[in-house]
Amino acid sequence: MATRNGGFKLPTHPCTLATEINCALQRLQQPQGPYVHPRTISFKDGQGKAFWDNLPDRADRDLVGNFTRISHRDRQCWIGFFSVPEKNWVGSGNEWDKFLWHCFAAMVVLDETKGKHLFIYDNDTKYGTTADLRVKTVLWGLQKSLWEELRKRSGSVTVWYSTDTRHRGTNKCLQHALRQAQKWSLEPDRKLSTSEEKPDSRTIGYVQLDA
Repeated sequence: MATRNGGFKLPTHPCTLATEINCALQRLQQPQGPYVHPRTISFKDGQGKAFWDNLPDRADRDLVGNFTRISHRDRQCWIGFFSVPEKNWVGSGNEWDKFLWHCFAAMVVLDETKGKHLFIYDNDTKYGTTADLRVKTVLWGLQKSLWEELRKRSGSVTVWYSTDTRHRGTNKCLQHALRQAQKWSLEPDRKLSTSEEKPDSRTIGYVQLDA
């Protein structure tokens, strides 16, 4: 089904399997646009993936490291869709299969001079709920793992965090995260300028977190 932006209808059901989500992500890739990771990212490492052995679509879910280390085809921007457990599974015993999952979108953009920028879109943003806007306080789970992985590889990583609270608490994280990934995929593939004279439009609706 076509949409008003000339694309297609994205999955919206919260229980959509990664298999279907991956098909949508692959269709988001534009010939000259940002790199869109073709697989749902759900685990920090292989150990975490192995733990979820009863997950029906485990084989279709990827690791954070595969997103950051894969060839990005010389693109300046990399987009990832994340679907993750809301709680730490370690020590959960037999309760792990009752965990709720949460989705968010992330985009890595090369800086014009040095380092990288990490954009985190989370419809359940913590913005407005805390005065402490430090990376280690605001980011959680794979958001923090992604930031740490990028720092290991790049050193300098500036984090931009979503301030849009319109969809907070709607239980539609999959829908909104995929829409954001789609929105980013339609942007030109370009590095980010931090010039005060001409701010990059992609930073609108985001706040820079303190390291």
